[in-house]
Amino acid sequence: MKTIMFFSESLGGGGKERRMGELIRSLKQHGDFKIHVVLYSNVIDYNQVCSSIDSIHYINEKEGRYQRLKFIYKLIKEIKPDYVHVWTARVCLYINLIYPFLRFRYIFSSIADANKPSFKNQILLYNTTYRICDSITSNSMAGLIAYKAPLKKSVVIYNGFNQDRLNPNETGENVRKEFNLDGKKVITMAARLDKSKDFEMFIDIAKEIDKKIANTLFLIVGRGEKEDVLKQYAKEHDVKNVIFCGYRKDVEAIYKASDIAVLCTNAFVHAEGVSNSIMEGMACGLPVVATEGGGTNEIIVDGYNGYIVQPKDVNKAVERISELITDNDTYRKLCINAQKTIKEKFTIEEMTKGYIKEYK
Repeated sequence: MKTIMFFSESLGGGGKERRMGELIRSLKQHGDFKIHVVLYSNVIDYNQVCSSIDSIHYINEKEGRYQRLKFIYKLIKEIKPDYVHVWTARVCLYINLIYPFLRFRYIFSSIADANKPSFKNQILLYNTTYRICDSITSNSMAGLIAYKAPLKKSVVIYNGFNQDRLNPNETGENVRKEFNLDGKKVITMAARLDKSKDFEMFIDIAKEIDKKIANTLFLIVGRGEKEDVLKQYAKEHDVKNVIFCGYRKDVEAIYKASDIAVLCTNAFVHAEGVSNSIMEGMACGLPVVATEGGGTNEIIVDGYNGYIVQPKDVNKAVERISELITDNDTYRKLCINAQKTIKEKFTIEEMTKGYIKEYK
């Protein structure tokens, strides 16, 4: 039996946390592992993961750095993990100091986007971690390149979508009734409502589509600090075919009630890794229209399983979405290929095999 210690910000609703949670569940099903998790926050959105965890510990942020270092050192010494698997960069300062004194293999998996580090302290921390750790993983090649990870020590392990999340009896009927979607073409963007996503572009697309095609509804699914700003933006621009759905745990049901998925990224501040939002839409059989950048090109093949448009190019996005709404043959082809892509390339099994290979 092997013992793994995972370090993460939380078990909250972020893409990196979901990936870690799915890996934990899969490791328990596919191998003989004891799993301990160390978190900065007690936010747990994935309660189903907890049954696969042997123990959960929390870092007290109110304590000073020395006290935190001492706590982590003592925890690792007591548990004696074979592997320390880090999903948050800010714990690396402590693991880097501890690593020479305790025996374990050190996997660094904090690279989950394709943003270029901009702060000197961040660059120094990453470069130091690269030299010390045994393995570096990212969910996109774009991420490894952006963070200048040494490729000889690095590997891309794509996110895995858990097909068990897709209830074959789920038709989206309840969602259609809830939001009165029957008879309408539904376009959905599910993501955090923060500055990294370009929901303003999504709202602009909704307004232009409404001028061309009747009975369309655009669903915004998620929560975040920009929610009020975006509602005001839609009101000021007189956009009437947008619904703010808030945070939902039934994202798959919402996609089942939708016709097209969209992901608009704010390229000025963020570059995606391989987005869980894109994966979820494709797994539900939807073509995705997404803005170019980061690892998006590693999952969407333009014209095969979705479309890629340039950031802020509302006109091209409107053109692509209009084509999917009006051209049934193209729409069906992209739907089939989207689902095929997830089933063949982005599975939990392949993701788990990739990490187990790194552990070995």
